[in-house]
Amino acid sequence: MQEELKEKSNRNIPAEFVAKMLMEQGKSAYEIMNTLMDVGLDSASAREMVEELEERHVYAKFLRARRNMLIGAICCVFGCVIAAYNHATAASDKGFILAWGAIILGCLLFFKGQLAAVKNEGL
Repeated sequence: MQEELKEKSNRNIPAEFVAKMLMEQGKSAYEIMNTLMDVGLDSASAREMVEELEERHVYAKFLRARRNMLIGAICCVFGCVIAAYNHATAASDKGFILAWGAIILGCLLFFKGQLAAVKNEGL
């Protein structure tokens, strides 16, 4: 019984690999399904595999967007903290460091992640 389950679970690994490679190349779902059917999968299995891969792809893009938002927020806050600390400790006649690079990079990353997350609102 366990051998049958192991054989059944490993059967679609090459087909899934082919589907992932085609998806990375930018092929449409229809082209991927046709290729999987040419490899030997039936249409229902091919459709199911393509839908599952598309869901995983969308979720991965969403996670990447959330990570960009987090890193951007951390960079922006870090730049603001450095600027506030330097302003508080600077002598009145000397200038202070304003961490524009960290603040701008953080804002750009945050809004880039936010835009990507909004595009993936189908979750």
